Amino acid sequence: MKSLGIVLSLAASILFGSNVVAQETPVAATRTVNVGIFETDPFVMKDGNGGYTGFDIELWNAIAADLHFKTNFVHANSFPDLLDSVKNGKVDAALSSITVNSERHNVMDFSTPYFNSGLMIMVREVENKESVGSFVSTELPRSISSLGSYFPLFAVFTLASLFLVFGRSRWESFKSVPLTVLTAVLAFGAIFTGIMNASRLSAAMTADHFTYQVSLPRDLRGKPVATVAGTTSVPVLATYGASVNAVTDINDAYAMLTAGQVEAVVYDAPTLQYYAKTTGAGQVAAVGSVFAQQPYGIALPPNSDLRKQIDGAILRIKENGIYDRLYQNYFGE
Repeated sequence: MKSLGIVLSLAASILFGSNVVAQETPVAATRTVNVGIFETDPFVMKDGNGGYTGFDIELWNAIAADLHFKTNFVHANSFPDLLDSVKNGKVDAALSSITVNSERHNVMDFSTPYFNSGLMIMVREVENKESVGSFVSTELPRSISSLGSYFPLFAVFTLASLFLVFGRSRWESFKSVPLTVLTAVLAFGAIFTGIMNASRLSAAMTADHFTYQVSLPRDLRGKPVATVAGTTSVPVLATYGASVNAVTDINDAYAMLTAGQVEAVVYDAPTLQYYAKTTGAGQVAAVGSVFAQQPYGIALPPNSDLRKQIDGAILRIKENGIYDRLYQNYFGE
């Protein structure tokens, strides 16, 4: 009996011990995923050790850890090449601040959007500043003229209201109409048009627009502007009448701007803001507001079996706080 007890004890020890080891052992990778990337600060950047870092890289690493994927990053030579590698199934997924739109959705799949972005304008810090006198003589008249009929309407309503208050007795035909009714209607019209005038002028006279000759999309008309070929900024610039200089690498656009070959760079807002605060500090400025809103998603080949898995991982990463910590590390609150 004693011998049997020893045997059972040893068996239990081996059994439970093996369970503990099994629980502590990391789950093996279930799949190796080829992920296409293209350098776009601060989403995809070289880390100095032959690897890559950045918001998108860290986001994917979190997704891969959640799904127990092993990752093989595949660097593309250009952004169009990156998109082609997805369409042709040469990679299993791709991410480098890739905008989700209907045109791309026709030829590839996308994960649920993970980042809300848009376009922004970047100009030279010194040369594009304009004086107060220049603003008053050129921009202010243009802003006022853009108000169209609001100023004439405001003048008519205001003068009519003043007439009813101070000169009504001279016009017998108006005596049959209650003074309070006419005054209220005309005063309301004057207030409404006055508000419209003020709102449109304030929109035109932003701090950036007061400081820089180019800060709004309408300022780009007829001007040489650099951006990256194959991105959504190219057709947007065409709608604003800009003279587009499409380059392969965003760094080439930065070089053209500082050399004075173009008057502005238009590209994804987070990328331009990051560059203006780091490498380009003191030389360039990201100005105006974000326009042409666009969401980023992970690009996938058509009918990819990874989409639902990746969508689930993104939701879990957002729910458990990993996404928020990652976002704050790169972009603040």
